[in-house]
Amino acid sequence: MDAGLAIGRLLRERRMTAGVARTVPLGCDPTKEQEAACDSLKRSGRELMAELRTARTLCNSSCVYALIGAAVREVAPGARIGVHEIALGRYDERGIAAPLDRKNLSPEQLKQLRAEEARLARYIGEMGIDKALFEAAAQIGHERVRYLSLDEIARFGIDRREFQESRWMVDEGPPGPLAVIKFVVEAKGSDRGSEPKQFRTTLMRLTCGRPGEIRVQYSRELASSDKPASIAVTTHNDAFVLAPPRAKPMLGYNDVVIEDRLARVPVAFFEEAAAGDAIELKQAPDIAMPDRAPPLTRLSTHGLSASIGALALRCRRS
Repeated sequence: MDAGLAIGRLLRERRMTAGVARTVPLGCDPTKEQEAACDSLKRSGRELMAELRTARTLCNSSCVYALIGAAVREVAPGARIGVHEIALGRYDERGIAAPLDRKNLSPEQLKQLRAEEARLARYIGEMGIDKALFEAAAQIGHERVRYLSLDEIARFGIDRREFQESRWMVDEGPPGPLAVIKFVVEAKGSDRGSEPKQFRTTLMRLTCGRPGEIRVQYSRELASSDKPASIAVTTHNDAFVLAPPRAKPMLGYNDVVIEDRLARVPVAFFEEAAAGDAIELKQAPDIAMPDRAPPLTRLSTHGLSASIGALALRCRRS
């Protein structure tokens, strides 16, 4: 905790921006955890171009307290932050800290723990973050982690951006085959009355289908305003439709309901889309409200050309 708070204060003093992602320098293979050539590249002392990967990226425990110290905080689509209560620990002969069971703490140790909790709560307030972050963490034992929902991340004041999207990127796995993925976060609803905005994530996942085709999986967390209507996916010259799912929605993290839609699309659709600057997702009109324009989302094609090229090559080989 000491290190997390120290890093956070350093970030705040320098008015820095901090986010949650993995940095993959160009020339490194993102499918490999350890790679000699990549290690040599990082140690070269040269300035390196790199890309940020947010799929399956985590910031847990004291990392969260370092993050909230930044003047600008960016929890990118696809990344998650996890919290738990703090604990007193004792270092063993190897220098590794082992947490002490709260039930067996002496009165002096319990007093020390309460003082550290108060110090952490003050720090959270000083960083302009809602005290509810401390309360959420205090409800989870130190041996476990609970990932905050997007609604909590916004409500606590960590990241309140109402629209953000990842670049299209190759998902190296595991599990499953090589895929191209894109995350989108949108705030839906309004702050008026009793209907607060609901922050929801959508994932588009492209994998190999039949020869010449791409299998499109469209998974979205549902807000109360979402309707089971068809969604048209369009570019300048082409389009396909994501029909309403037949299966019932299921519960995801933090009991947010998720629906999955599937489509099979020619590879050429995404190759042509990559040449433009946007892909549009437009929901079919609601017949109950004919005067209201259906929701429209514009997705950047940044990263799509290289990603769909890598996927098409893998599909031809399989």
